[in-house]
Amino acid sequence: MVAAGSICRTGKGYIMNATNSADRTTAIRGWIAHRASLFCRDESGVLIIFGLIIFVLMLMIGGMAVDLMRYESVRAQLQSTADRATLAAASLTQTMDSEAVVDDYFTKAGLIEYLQGVTVQNAVNFRQVQADVQAQVPSLFMQMMGVEELVGPADSTAEEQISDVEITLVLDVSGSMVSGGSQKLANLKLAASNFVDTVLAGDTEEKISISMVPFNGQVGLGPDLAASYNISTQHTFNTCVDFLDAEFAAPGISPSALLTRSDVIDPWSSGASKNRVNPSGTGTQTNYCSDDDRNMVRPFLRDPVVLKAAINGMVGDGNTSIDIGAKWGLALLDPGTQDVITNMIGLGEVPATFAGRPFAFDRNETAKIMVVMSDGENTDQHQLRPSYQSGASPIYRQASDGSLAIFHSTVAAPNNYYVISASRFGFSYTGATIGTWQSSVPAGYVNLTWPQAFNYHPVRWLARYLYGNPLGTTSTNRQSIANTWITNFRTATVPSVKNARLDTVCDLAKSVTLGVRVFTIAFEAPAAGQAALHSCASSDGDYFQVLNGEQAAEIDDAFQMIARQITSLRLTQ
Repeated sequence: MVAAGSICRTGKGYIMNATNSADRTTAIRGWIAHRASLFCRDESGVLIIFGLIIFVLMLMIGGMAVDLMRYESVRAQLQSTADRATLAAASLTQTMDSEAVVDDYFTKAGLIEYLQGVTVQNAVNFRQVQADVQAQVPSLFMQMMGVEELVGPADSTAEEQISDVEITLVLDVSGSMVSGGSQKLANLKLAASNFVDTVLAGDTEEKISISMVPFNGQVGLGPDLAASYNISTQHTFNTCVDFLDAEFAAPGISPSALLTRSDVIDPWSSGASKNRVNPSGTGTQTNYCSDDDRNMVRPFLRDPVVLKAAINGMVGDGNTSIDIGAKWGLALLDPGTQDVITNMIGLGEVPATFAGRPFAFDRNETAKIMVVMSDGENTDQHQLRPSYQSGASPIYRQASDGSLAIFHSTVAAPNNYYVISASRFGFSYTGATIGTWQSSVPAGYVNLTWPQAFNYHPVRWLARYLYGNPLGTTSTNRQSIANTWITNFRTATVPSVKNARLDTVCDLAKSVTLGVRVFTIAFEAPAAGQAALHSCASSDGDYFQVLNGEQAAEIDDAFQMIARQITSLRLTQ
């Protein structure tokens, strides 16, 4: 028998020389084992095989990348077209059929073959458009892996829907809106009415509230709204409030804090008064705070008929205090006013659906908007000096006909009561004495408080006929004394202070903390007014300048652009 080891060493020749079958079988087995061991140790050609495997993998990955790039290019184009198409079709101001709008976008983009369908949902205050888009992109390389095509969905949904919106319209109704036959107030009424129609169109769920704040030299709250605040009671002849500088730095106006009622003061007129308190007067009186209910604040309304009636009822008169208008405009957006609105709901002045408003500033579902419009600039805010804001005056009045008497302590007794008959009111200011000096007040005369005295007669008239005329000795002297008393009686907050107050209110409103969107309109305003309103706006794009106040279309366009921004679109998918 031959050993296996010798078989491996002798190789093929030994196998052939084996003398019997057993030896041959053993030799063959040994030879095979020998050759296998040689193959195991042979490493030639290994890298070529590995390289071929890597190359095939690289071709596959590169091919997949090419296919995916082609797919993504088509998908991105489809998505962009779908988004633009649904946004345009979902607009509530879109007059074309929504499905036709989407088809038109895809046709012009050369992608109509990929549009599978369009779904439109309409309600009065809501429109949603959904485009079902799908692209089948044939694969070039991924077919080797059994992937014949890549399916690219690019669905898009857009909707326009009115969410909770709180709007305050702060509108200038000063005398310049009507002076000289100006049509500015009439044009404002038309534009504001159209604004109401546009903003409230389709608001069946009553999500939008609009508050009106007409202003001139002051802001008249009206009796019901004023009753919701703690306003001082030195008189009750008006419903206006004066604010200190520091109070403009707060967004709200506390219903419980003591507020200073504005003075009754006509700083301009020289004639005797003629108003509902003194119907027998021979002149007219223009109080700085107008008590005309046609210009009173109207909080949280939504009925277009009611709102437009209030707008169309406004009258033009007085000075301009944009700062006070903006102060009340922001206060009606402040959640601290909720108790006030609750009171107004109880009085039937505010719809019950607005319970809980104004909502919190940080409530995500609520947009707060303030629109401030003026045709002027801040002017002097006239007030009485503290000594004449309350308390008894030295003036007496005959209730039956309005005749007056005044006690002058600087005149020697006993005849130190100057009495002037109502029949002498309005007489020319000459050297003639129009009253008489007496030792006492005639029967039937009642002592007036200072607010009562100024409610009956203008500052200039009282200074002229109860001080200058009785105390002066010459025409010039009487005029000088009257001028002194005009200065004694009244003071004024100057425009620069009021501009700073307006900046404070506007900066606070549009701050990140409050997030109020402030739109402003300079309605043929002078340069100073334009600058103040531009500074007040949330951005340059939120400031509108109307150059011609006599053209209704210009102010209407400004209000319509604001209305369209308020009802802006939201892309939802």
